[in-house]
Amino acid sequence: MPVTEKDFYELFPDGYHATGDIWMGLPSMGLVPATRVSGLVVTPACDLANCKTETVTYVPIVPINIFLQMPEFLVEVSRFGGESMEKLGMKKPRSANDLLDPALLIQLTELAPAKGKEELQTRCLMALKYLQKEDQRVPAGKRPTEIIREILGSGWIKVKERLVRNSYRSDIYYLPPDYQHADWSAVPLHSIALLRYLITVPTYFLDEAHAADVRDWEHRRSRLLERQLHWCHGCHETTPPLRALRLKDAFLSDLLTKLVSIYVRLGAPDLDHTSLARIEGEL
Repeated sequence: MPVTEKDFYELFPDGYHATGDIWMGLPSMGLVPATRVSGLVVTPACDLANCKTETVTYVPIVPINIFLQMPEFLVEVSRFGGESMEKLGMKKPRSANDLLDPALLIQLTELAPAKGKEELQTRCLMALKYLQKEDQRVPAGKRPTEIIREILGSGWIKVKERLVRNSYRSDIYYLPPDYQHADWSAVPLHSIALLRYLITVPTYFLDEAHAADVRDWEHRRSRLLERQLHWCHGCHETTPPLRALRLKDAFLSDLLTKLVSIYVRLGAPDLDHTSLARIEGEL
């Protein structure tokens, strides 16, 4: 049978904490541009089932429009900007940081493009403005997906396909909308789980949230503040976090495989540009 978005989630899971639980309204700890986020629990199942841990670790889930403004995606815009500048006869920047130089915008604006490259110059200008947040990164009335489509052109189609197939980067994971009511939707939009942004909270924080409702949350939150969970003060004034979903095993195992591979890979230092060029010349 064909796999659809409905095959990703188990709704309102019961029982104790489990790997793959998706909570809404969790603290972001300032790691992403939102105070509260949905989060997917990645603490090992045996630790949770046997109460071997006093903490729960989760990865934040952000809507695709937020992801497109984060460093993990801006590298794509930087790559396009650098390659486009080279095609327009300008010096290709050595690094993504060079694209943040405001002088490049002036230089590119004053450049007289070769015939047939006017559109490329316009898209390159858009890329630099997007990177430099010139005139606001996303103009009023436009979504980041619309801006990125204009910048990348047909390349955006390939990027979208790789995002949805989870082959774009090894440290992110695409999650489709859960199509639940807004009041209890943990993944209301096409979203990305950020596997490098691990967040850990005490287990009793989620225990209190799970046992609470709106009527007694204020009392429970006061008890959490007494236990020195000061970050509760600013992000959970009225409603507790809610465990709304659980990622099904077929997708959870894939996500955890990617997560583990990030942290068990030892890697090696890269050669500097001079040594690399010399070695390539000798081959």
